[in-house]
Amino acid sequence: MNSSAGPSIDYYKADKCGVCGIKTWYNDEEGFRTCKKGHQDQSFRQTQNAEEEYLARGSQGQTTRMRRDQQEKQTRFLKGIEALKLYLSCYQIILRHQCWELIQKKKFPAELEILVRDLWALRIPRILDRVGSRLRLDDETDDEGEISGPKYYSSQNDSTAGETDAEGVIITKEEKRRELPSLVDSLALLYMAMVVRRCPVSTADLHRWASAEEITFIRPLRLIPADVRRNLSTRWINLLETHHALKPDDINHSLRRMLYHYHRHYELALPPLNYEPLLYRYIRDLALPLQLFTSVQTLATLLSTPFTYPTHKPHKSTHQPLPELSLFSLLTIVIKLYHPFSSPTLYARSVTDPAYLTLDWPTWSSARTRHAQILAYNKPFLPGAQMSVRETDVFNLESDQLDSYMDWYEKTWTAPARTDVSSRDLPQDLIDMFPTEHPVSLGPVQPSRRASDAGKEFGAAEERLERVVGSLQTRPIISDQRAQELGGVPRVGSRYEVFPSEETLGGVAREFHEAVAERAAVSLDVLLKEVRRVEGRLERWRRDRASEKRKAAVGKPGVEDEDEEMGV
Repeated sequence: MNSSAGPSIDYYKADKCGVCGIKTWYNDEEGFRTCKKGHQDQSFRQTQNAEEEYLARGSQGQTTRMRRDQQEKQTRFLKGIEALKLYLSCYQIILRHQCWELIQKKKFPAELEILVRDLWALRIPRILDRVGSRLRLDDETDDEGEISGPKYYSSQNDSTAGETDAEGVIITKEEKRRELPSLVDSLALLYMAMVVRRCPVSTADLHRWASAEEITFIRPLRLIPADVRRNLSTRWINLLETHHALKPDDINHSLRRMLYHYHRHYELALPPLNYEPLLYRYIRDLALPLQLFTSVQTLATLLSTPFTYPTHKPHKSTHQPLPELSLFSLLTIVIKLYHPFSSPTLYARSVTDPAYLTLDWPTWSSARTRHAQILAYNKPFLPGAQMSVRETDVFNLESDQLDSYMDWYEKTWTAPARTDVSSRDLPQDLIDMFPTEHPVSLGPVQPSRRASDAGKEFGAAEERLERVVGSLQTRPIISDQRAQELGGVPRVGSRYEVFPSEETLGGVAREFHEAVAERAAVSLDVLLKEVRRVEGRLERWRRDRASEKRKAAVGKPGVEDEDEEMGV
């Protein structure tokens, strides 16, 4: 055997040679790739940092490069306390943008941003302390190769569930999940700042604005710069995503948790609800007679309703409702007292009696249906309905609904257009053939669509209110003296109806309760439970007062116990 043989050449397979078409290559002494027949490819040259495996195995080098790129992609994700700080910074961007929209679009005072900032500043240290201490700081990755977010937020078992904090209070697993601020918590925080500022606003207003995207709630990630989002793993990004439309009671549940948190840790309590402006708005929005305003005030004073915000832990047996829900319950009870849904024949005492006028419920129902039809014509979708649209629904949508849905989709889900045309990899002429924005009209300037829709909604609401008020009917008048001579006549409250559950509602009674629940942004079941609770308080007051009058009337025959009429 000849021992002077030259060094062996490492051949590998790659793409075809541009000269001879052969696929066998090797790297020469200068590092250039050369085919087996000696044709040199100067576009490819091995560097000192190139991996030997990539050069020796040819096509397997693509897999190696992909793995290396994936590892580089992993390393840019922040983890532990740094990821938490970046998440809070992103959350703060969203919160500040919501404040800007309320101040600029809804004309709230500029001091609102200062109040929101102070409330948020109180919560940040607590989050960093409680959540940051429980984050896993090791390099454990999930199935996708991404660094894990807060493990206690996942569905796995948490061995620390039910642990006790430094103050001796047991912390459940559910409470740990809620220590990270959610998107709904931002709406609750805005509401708290509005109450402190004494703004006449309700949680239902925030629910409506967020659902209609008048303030940012759906897909707020579009406000976060792409360079910032790249540093957060999927687990953190999911916390900033909107996974479903805002549901009734969502803001109220979040608000109760926030009220408990701020009172427990900072002894902060909100002032009582300024209910008079809200009550006036509720009566007009529900197309009810304005005479109910004083009746609700009287009933609230009668039952000593404080309209204060609860500060105890949610889901406790000592239940205290939110003041807005108490206000809606009082309004519902007054309606059932003075305007029964069965429309029985009741008698008033005089023309100044609040019971002198009565609602014509068929007219109220038809006016409400007409108002809903006008709103549906002006707005193809109800607020938040776009989130529930599926692929199969597209074939049943009208042209205006398709336009409205595509406008909403472009606003919430598409990324803003990049100014660098070359980076789009498409010719500008081709892009101009498919514009996404509305064409510019060359005619006279028209009022904005938002202003036009607001004007139409206001006109439709005024028309409904005028129709309902114009249909009010009068009750026959019988004085107390004449009623005593007749042996008693049915007064207001003698035909009071009780609805313990949704199944007992029917006809116009169900329609009215659904309208109140929709205006309050709560479920119908929650409204009925609170109405029953207030009715129980009213029944106890009636019995106590009747007992006192009977004791005072001992030996005085002929005294009529008029409170027995309120058969709640």
